[in-house]
Amino acid sequence: MHVPTKGRPTKLSIEDQILLCLSYWREYRTLFHVATSYGVSEPTASRIVRHVEDCLYLMYRSICLKVKASTGMW
Repeated sequence: MHVPTKGRPTKLSIEDQILLCLSYWREYRTLFHVATSYGVSEPTASRIVRHVEDCLYLMYRSICLKVKASTGMW
């Protein structure tokens, strides 16, 4: 995950951001309840979930392209 170097420091560590996202997916809780559990605002929780999802997608895409290049499949 990209760690921002400018601006305000994040309230949650990278590990806590991933846990926030996983608890949002696993427990089917609203962003409001997840945000309250982690002590952040609802918009912040939404940004964290979106950022983690984007990072996972980019990692998946990178892996797929490497497999495609190495095996000649797809």
